[in-house]
Amino acid sequence: MDERKRSNQSQNFEWQAASPESQGMSSQKLDKLRDSLARRNTKTFLVIRNDKIVYEWYSPNHSATRKHYTASMAKALVGGVCLAVAVSDGRIALDDKAAKYVPQWKDDPARSKIAIRHLGSHTSGIEDAEADNLPHDKLTGWKGDFWKQLAVPNDPFSISRDMAPMLFDPGTQFQYSNPGIGMLSYAITSALRDAPEKDLRTVLRDRVMRPIGASDAGWSAGYGKTYTVDGLPIVASWGGGAYTARAAARVGRLMLRKGNWEGTQLISEEAVRLTTSSAGLPGEVGMGWWTNADGRYAGLPEDAFWASGAGHQTLLVVPSLNLICVRNGGALSSKKEEYQKAQGLYLFAPLMDAITDTAQPPYPHSPAIKAMVLDWSTHERFAQGSDNWQLTWADDGHQYAPWGDGGGFGGTNSDGRVSLGVARVEGSWDKYRGYNVWGGKNPENPADFGGKSWGIVCVDGVLYMWISPGSPLKVMQAEARLYQSTDHAATWQPADWSFVRADELTIPTICQFGRDYTGARDEFVYHYLVHPQLDEGFEAQIPGIIHLARVPKNRIMERQAYEFFTGFDGDAKPQWSGDLSARKPVFEDPNGVGWNLSVSYNAGLKRYILMTEHTNSSKGDLGVFDAPEPWGPWTTIEYMNRSNDRQFGAGHVVDNTFFWNIPTKWQSEDGTEFSLIFTGAGRGKDNDSWNMIRGKFILFDQ
Repeated sequence: MDERKRSNQSQNFEWQAASPESQGMSSQKLDKLRDSLARRNTKTFLVIRNDKIVYEWYSPNHSATRKHYTASMAKALVGGVCLAVAVSDGRIALDDKAAKYVPQWKDDPARSKIAIRHLGSHTSGIEDAEADNLPHDKLTGWKGDFWKQLAVPNDPFSISRDMAPMLFDPGTQFQYSNPGIGMLSYAITSALRDAPEKDLRTVLRDRVMRPIGASDAGWSAGYGKTYTVDGLPIVASWGGGAYTARAAARVGRLMLRKGNWEGTQLISEEAVRLTTSSAGLPGEVGMGWWTNADGRYAGLPEDAFWASGAGHQTLLVVPSLNLICVRNGGALSSKKEEYQKAQGLYLFAPLMDAITDTAQPPYPHSPAIKAMVLDWSTHERFAQGSDNWQLTWADDGHQYAPWGDGGGFGGTNSDGRVSLGVARVEGSWDKYRGYNVWGGKNPENPADFGGKSWGIVCVDGVLYMWISPGSPLKVMQAEARLYQSTDHAATWQPADWSFVRADELTIPTICQFGRDYTGARDEFVYHYLVHPQLDEGFEAQIPGIIHLARVPKNRIMERQAYEFFTGFDGDAKPQWSGDLSARKPVFEDPNGVGWNLSVSYNAGLKRYILMTEHTNSSKGDLGVFDAPEPWGPWTTIEYMNRSNDRQFGAGHVVDNTFFWNIPTKWQSEDGTEFSLIFTGAGRGKDNDSWNMIRGKFILFDQ
């Protein structure tokens, strides 16, 4: 990209101010937080939510145009960001051995084991240049020399490379290490030998800061020095930076937006993910960035990451809340014992408390199920490019699942792609295989029409599937028609009727029981339908309303046989009517109901499990509810959302998750263990796919 294009691009964005209340925050609580911070040595306090500046304050001796020193914030703003650029360009990888870039380490028994991710996450084993809480100018020996910025060969990089001792094997422990970050700068610079930008300062200027609209006067890096070591122009990234609050916030915005700035991908999504999320090593930190993957700060969402420096210099980014905060100044607490927790106590906690739009569950907690626990170590991903994936257990012992917009098992977005296909899934949860029965890559039978499906069931050997036209607007505005297959999905025949937009019913799903609908509570098949509120396609319908219909299982294809839930009589028994206009909601959520939902019966627990999304579409806002009957009363098992620290998939390897369902075949006999099937893209990728993860319901008596 040439400089003129970058310059034009940076001019396309400027923050606008908005009231805190308009962005789901409290002015009163932010004022209170500002007053507290002002008493605690704060010079800058900037809060940005939903791309709006909702709060900006500077002490009398500071201003919006004045830079503040970063201290160790530079580890993220300089080292972490430059590493992300180099990873994005393919010049370096986190699992590369550092000796690839530091030839002096190739024959060293200990240092040859150090990987790039070890240097960035403080797990390299290299001792820190600190001792006994002494000021840097009071340190002696190699530690004192590290901070004196002496000329080569007594420079901090040569000291880090040749003199700083190794304390443990790389990757086995967490030990904060400024020399380790120094060697990260060394390795990145070595990787840039053939790049247009040869040093970290130039990388930041030309690849990041100018493109995002940060003026050259608004930031600096590396103590203003460049060291030439082994012919490499190395810039420090453990400290030595200075940024205005808005310049730092622009970097935060770039990271929040996964490397994209106003439509231009400056850094790849994968590179941003790799550097800002936990490296999976002791300490649970990223590459120069701190993370909340281990819940070190209660109340802070799991996907939060931040840059942090001495004196509690802070750049906080919370993607699930679309929130950025910058705080600069002196230490928030003078108490030595409080220093480590002061950031959470005096900044993070009250900032989270100022958020007012946290979605609350619509029903009380389940009296039967205490919690739902997911084992992400079991996560599997197949059929990249294909979405939806609700399963039904058929009479032949296999499961059948419709999918959309992909090639199914073995296919991709472009290989075998159909708008609607059906797969057969054979085997147990720990050993299964998918086959494309109708449509997709190498299908057993070609798909002869398209659309979208969110509901399928097998009853007495016959498959029934709800299908809507394929585009988002057509799904919400047009029909939902029932199809049946008497040959296990090889061919499909439509009903001669459908629910249409005027009926205010759409996206039907069907309650799942056991194999071939065994274990059903009665002779009816239960269908759940969303009440559409919007004509905007695949968005959460707010408020969320779900209706319930039932039909005798031997008359599923007959429209006149359907009855609708109309409420309860005086004895709390459900009432039914064939009159569509008499229907009443069976489930309501003022925060919304997504365009996908599932209901299955857990025979071991004798509970119906309803799963849907709320508030936002495809953002992991998962609601899990249970009831003793198909019509309720509903209670809450789990309510994940973007406003708390339990958004589905946060901190893990998936993005854009939706359409969760629990196959009845893959539940344990006692109902506590299950497989969760959901749609989600791989982190940093834009293609949906089949995802499976094992989970467990924790009961109150366990």
